[in-house]
Amino acid sequence: MEVDFNRRTIYAWLIVILQVTDDYKALNAPLQSISLDCKDLKIDSVWEIHDYPIDVVDHLCSSLPLDQQRRVTKEQFHKLYRLPEDAKLKTTLTYDVSEWSLNIEPSILNGYDRHGCQSRCICIKYQTDPTGGSLTWAQDQNQNPCVFTQGASFNNRSLLPCQDHPTIIATWQASIKLRPGYSAIMSSNNVWSEQAGDYEIFHHAMLLPVPCSVIALAIGSFACSQVMFVDRSSTSDHDQTLDTSYQQKDKIACKVYSAPILIDISCKKLLHWTTKYLTTAQIMLRGYPFDKLDIVVLPKCFGCLGLASPCLILVSQSLLSGEECLSYRLSHEICHFWFGILIGPVDWTEEWFSEGFATYLEDRVHCKSCSMSEEDTLNYIDIRCNLRYRSLKSEIENTQTSYQELRLLSTMISLLLAKSTAYTGARIITKSESLELNILRPKTTLITDKPITASDPSGSKIKNALEPVKSFLQVHYLKGYFLLYYLAKLVGYNRFDDYLRSFVNQYCYHHIHCKDVFNHYFDFFPELSDQSKEIRATVEKWLDDPGLPEEINICTFERLENPLFVRVRNEFKRWITINEQNKRKRNNIYFGKRKRRKTKRDESLAPEDVNKLSAKQVILLLEMLLDVETLTSTTLKKLCQYYHIKNTNAEVRHRWCELVIKHRYSCGYEDVEYLLTEDQGMGVYLYGELILYGKKDLASKIHKSIESEMDRDANIVVTELLS
Repeated sequence: MEVDFNRRTIYAWLIVILQVTDDYKALNAPLQSISLDCKDLKIDSVWEIHDYPIDVVDHLCSSLPLDQQRRVTKEQFHKLYRLPEDAKLKTTLTYDVSEWSLNIEPSILNGYDRHGCQSRCICIKYQTDPTGGSLTWAQDQNQNPCVFTQGASFNNRSLLPCQDHPTIIATWQASIKLRPGYSAIMSSNNVWSEQAGDYEIFHHAMLLPVPCSVIALAIGSFACSQVMFVDRSSTSDHDQTLDTSYQQKDKIACKVYSAPILIDISCKKLLHWTTKYLTTAQIMLRGYPFDKLDIVVLPKCFGCLGLASPCLILVSQSLLSGEECLSYRLSHEICHFWFGILIGPVDWTEEWFSEGFATYLEDRVHCKSCSMSEEDTLNYIDIRCNLRYRSLKSEIENTQTSYQELRLLSTMISLLLAKSTAYTGARIITKSESLELNILRPKTTLITDKPITASDPSGSKIKNALEPVKSFLQVHYLKGYFLLYYLAKLVGYNRFDDYLRSFVNQYCYHHIHCKDVFNHYFDFFPELSDQSKEIRATVEKWLDDPGLPEEINICTFERLENPLFVRVRNEFKRWITINEQNKRKRNNIYFGKRKRRKTKRDESLAPEDVNKLSAKQVILLLEMLLDVETLTSTTLKKLCQYYHIKNTNAEVRHRWCELVIKHRYSCGYEDVEYLLTEDQGMGVYLYGELILYGKKDLASKIHKSIESEMDRDANIVVTELLS
C-alpha cells in the first residue's frame, strides 16, 4: 500500500491466495467465478500469477490447528511482497465490479498447474476512494494528517476486496509505504520497517487466522510511549512467529500512540491500566495469544469510545479528560480479544454476543484490577447496573422496535451468494450452485432447534445494518449485558466467572451459535436442570422480543444497604432542598430600597462535603436530577461549581449537558458546545435534545463548525435531525 494524504487515497496491490477446500471438491464442478466483497473501490486490473513461490504458499495454506501460529521468515515474507513485480507468468483476468462486489472469472490453468497444486494466486491492483466508508481521513490534535479504519457498518470493504463473513478466517501480511515522519500501526502480531529511498516501508504480519472484518489500521505522525511488558499467562497458546526488536520471551509488549501533544497524558492515563486489565483478563479467561498490544488515541472525530482488533485498540481522546478518566473503557475493549475475536458468532445477527459479554466482563475485570473487596465490587456493580438500566430504558422508549431485538426473530439463515445483498460474505461459487447450497446454517432457531417456516424472508440480511443511527444505539450492549447479569445472579458472580473461563477454554478459536452459550451454561450448572425449561423460555424472549424484559426493573439494582446509593440519595435530597430554597428566593421579589447586609454562608454546601462522590455517583445524581421538573439557574450554577463539572470526565459532562439543555440554562451552553466539539463520539444524542428544547439554531451552529471533520455516520444522523 502507498498512502497519498493529499488525494486521500491508498494505492494498493492485493494478493489473494485461494486454496480449494474439501467442501468445494465435493461439488465436483469447475470454478466459474470468484466473488469478493468490496465497496467504493476503483479496480485497475486483475490477473492470476502462476509462478508464485509455491513453498511459501503451501506453507501458509498448510493445515494447522487454529490455536497455533505459523512461522514465517522475513525472506519468505519478502517473496510475497515483491511478487507483483517479480512474477513472469501472469494471465490477465476478466472481471466486473458491482456496488457491493468484485466478480472475477478465473483463467484455465493451461499447463501452469504444477504437481497438482490447487492453490490459486490472484493479484488485484486498485485504489481506495476518498469518500469510502471504511476509512476516515482527518487531522490529529497537532493538525497533521492521519487516516484510520473506523469500524464501518460494512467493515473493511472500502479498504480492500475481501471475503467478509465472520466464519471466513485467514492469515494476512501487509506492507505500507510512507513518507518520513509517518508510522503505520495495524492489528498485526509482528511489525518491522525498512528504508526504501525517501520512503519508509512498514511490514505487518498476522499469522493467526482472523476474519477480515477485524483488520484495523491507523496511519499518522504518531508519538509513541515507552514499552511496558505484561507477563504472559501460563495458559497461553503463544507461538513466536517473527522476531521484533522489543519482544521478550513470555512477555506482551504494550505501547500507547497518539498525536505528540497528547502523548504524555495518554501514557499517564492509559498505559498503566492497559497492563492491569490485560493481566487480570488473562487470569480470568485465558492467555492472550498475541505478542503485543498497541493503544492508539485517535482525533476527536472518532465516532466511538473504543474499537478492538487483534493486537490493537483504537480509542477516543474522550477517555483522557477528568481526574477519574474513562480509562476503564479499556477493560471493555480488552475483553473483546476473547469475546468477539478469539470467539465469535457464526453470523452478524448475533452482535449481542460479543458486546454483551464484553460489557459484563468490563466491570468484573475493572474491580479485580482495582483489588476491590467482594462488598465493594457488589456496590460498584449495582451503581453500574442502575446507570445502564436508565440508559437502556431511555433508549428503548425512544427507538423503534426493530432496533431493540438482539437478533433476527427465529432464524439462522444467511445467504452465501456474494451478489445477493450488501451483508453476505463472499464465496467461491459455481454457476450450478443453487440457493439451497448457499444456506450457511440449518433453518432452526438459535436455542431450541425448532424448524421455522420459509415465509419469513428476514434471514437473508441483517435488519438495519446500514442505518447510520444504529452505530449510536446501545441496545445490543445493554440487553446483552442484562441477559448475562440475569444468568449470573442465578448462580452468583464468582461461579459465573468460573463458567466464563470454562466457556472460553471450550470454544476459543471457534465460531459459535447462540445456543452454545446457554447449553454450556446448563452443562456447567447441572443443579439448574429443573429450571432449565423456564430459564430457556426467558432467554428466548429476551433475545427475540423488543422492549425491556420483565425481569429487569430498577429495584433490582438499588440495595438499600449499598453505601454508594445511600450517599447519592442523600445528595439528591439535599439538592432538592437547595432548589426549593432557590425557587422561593426567585419568587420573593422586593421592589423597595435594599439594605446592604452581610452574606450568610450556605450551610447546605459545606466545603467538607466536596469531592466525596465518585464520578459514577455524580453521574447517577445527575441522572436522578434529570427527572426533576424544574431546576433553577442558581441551583445549576451551584451544582456545576460544587462538583467542578467542567473538569470532570466526558460521561459526567454529558449528563450535565442534558441538564443544561432541559432547563435552558444559558450559562451552560458553552459546555454543550465544548462537548459536541471535543467529544464527538459521545454527543450525537445532544443534538436531538437541543432541537427538542428549542435550541435548533445552536445545534445548527455547532454542527456547521465541525461538519467537515465529523464521523460519517454521525454527520448523516445530525444532518437528518436538523433538516
